[in-house]
Amino acid sequence: MRILHGLIFFLLFSAAAHAAIVEGVPKGWYLTGSSPASYVAGTDTAGSAGGKCAVIQSRSEATDDKFGTIMQTIAADAYRGKRLRLSGMLRSVDVKGWGGLWLRIDGQTSNKPNILGFDNMQSRPVLGSTQWRRYEIVLDVPQEAAGIAFGFLLSGKGTLWAESLKLDEVDKSVPTTAGPSPLLPKTPVNLDFQSARPRSQQTLVAMVDR
Repeated sequence: MRILHGLIFFLLFSAAAHAAIVEGVPKGWYLTGSSPASYVAGTDTAGSAGGKCAVIQSRSEATDDKFGTIMQTIAADAYRGKRLRLSGMLRSVDVKGWGGLWLRIDGQTSNKPNILGFDNMQSRPVLGSTQWRRYEIVLDVPQEAAGIAFGFLLSGKGTLWAESLKLDEVDKSVPTTAGPSPLLPKTPVNLDFQSARPRSQQTLVAMVDR
C-alpha cells in the first residue's frame, strides 16, 4: 500500500510539473541541436527551486541519437586570457539518454569549426530523475578566442530543467574540467578499424549552427 501511495504521489507530481511548463524559448536564448524539432523549450515556475526556470522536454519522436539544446552565444572580448566558469542548477525527470550544461570556446571561424575549448558534461552526465543540484564547467579562454557558446542540453527522451545559470571569471586555483584541445586525441587509436564507437560515447561537439 505504501508503494502504491508513493507511485500515485510521483505521478501527480510529475503531471503537475509538466502542466506548468509554458512553451516558448526564453528571451535571449534559442533552441537548436541535431534535431530541435524533436524537443520543446519553455519556462516553468512550479518546477523551479527559486522563481522561474527554463526547461527542455522531448517530443514523442526524440530518439537516443538526437539531442536538443537551449543556448546562447556571446563575444569573447571580456574573457580573453581568463578562466571562465559556467555554473547552474539542473533537475531531471525520466531522462533516458543524458543531459548537462555545456560550454564551448570558439576561435575565428571561416568555413571550418575552430573550437578552442569544450565541455558538455558527457563524462559526468545527468541521468534518470534527479532533484535540483548545482553543476559547473570551467574552461580557459585563449587570447585568440572570438566567441563563447553555452547552454544546457538533453540527449534522447526526458525533461531537463535549468535555473540560476551564471557565467563568471575564476582564478587559476580552480581546476578546469576539460582539456584545451577536445577534438584532438593525444595518441592514434583504432588503427585496425576493429573497434566500433557506442552511440552513448559519441561526443556532441558540433551542436550548433555556425
